[in-house]
Amino acid sequence: MKHLLQSFCLLAALAACLGLLIPSAEAADKVSYEVNQVTLKGNTITFQGNFVNKSDNYQRVLGLHIKYRLSDIDAYPLLIGAFDSEDLSVDIGKDPVPFTISVTDNQAGMYTTEDVAVWKIDDTVELE
Repeated sequence: MKHLLQSFCLLAALAACLGLLIPSAEAADKVSYEVNQVTLKGNTITFQGNFVNKSDNYQRVLGLHIKYRLSDIDAYPLLIGAFDSEDLSVDIGKDPVPFTISVTDNQAGMYTTEDVAVWKIDDTVELE
């Protein structure tokens, strides 16, 4: 009996290492925030985008953390910053859900929307 239990534990450990026994919650519940437009007006940067659900399960977004880097046509960084929101309750199904973020950045007034040619957004989405 002891040998059988040890064999089972060894097989379970091997299966877990191979990802066969315990599916990754991150893979099953992946939601991202994808930006499709950035505008600058005064000291405000507006990110227009969508929450996109890459799983078959309905999800609820509770928080969003982004790091942004806005660059000119030559990839010279114009604005670098971050945004955190903890008080969200956005339900996500199969269809993308539009979501707009406005960030105040004191340096943004130095540039216009036309100055921004490239943006890089790193997002972390907190789910229920």
